[in-house]
Formats: sequence, C-alpha cells, structure tokens
Amino acid sequence: MLDGKEHDFTPAAPLNAPPNTPPAKGKRTVTWLPNATGMLVTDVITNETPQGPTTLQVARKWTINRDGELTITNFIDAPNGSYETKLCFREKVVLVL
Repeated sequence: MLDGKEHDFTPAAPLNAPPNTPPAKGKRTVTWLPNATGMLVTDVITNETPQGPTTLQVARKWTINRDGELTITNFIDAPNGSYETKLCFREKVVLVL
C-alpha cells in the first residue's frame, strides 16, 4: 500500500533455507518521493537462525525521468555487509519496415 504506513508482509524464503526454517517476518513502508518523482519502498526483514535473529534492511527507490527511463536503486544492509545496486530500463523504439 502506498500510504506511508508500515505494513506486515511475509517475505519469500531463501532458496537455500532448510525445510523446517520458520518463515521470516517483514515490515514494509512505501512513500512517494518529493514532487511525485517516484517512490521509496523500505523493507525490514527478520529471520530466526540457530545463532539468533538476523535483520535485513532493503530500500528500493523507483524513479522515472522525463525521457521515460525507469531506474530502480536498491540499498541493502545485511548481516554480512551493505551494498547498492542500480537497474535502468529504457524504452526502445524499433522501426520495422
């Protein structure tokens, strides 16, 4: 929901999770960026592990520029480190004669 409020959600289980792993718990907040230039999706995911709970924070910034380019920037803070990824999608016009 794009209302700026925190909502519970059930994240997908990791592909390498053992069959008896309890499901992760997630909280998600979605807000508009200033001037409605895009949206920010923030997830906080808690997993129970044999070593205790671990927390993963993911922020995804979705923007579209004037040329119609969609950019999704991911900011990930995990127990084993932090990193950033960026995906850019451009509309391509193909002329077929």
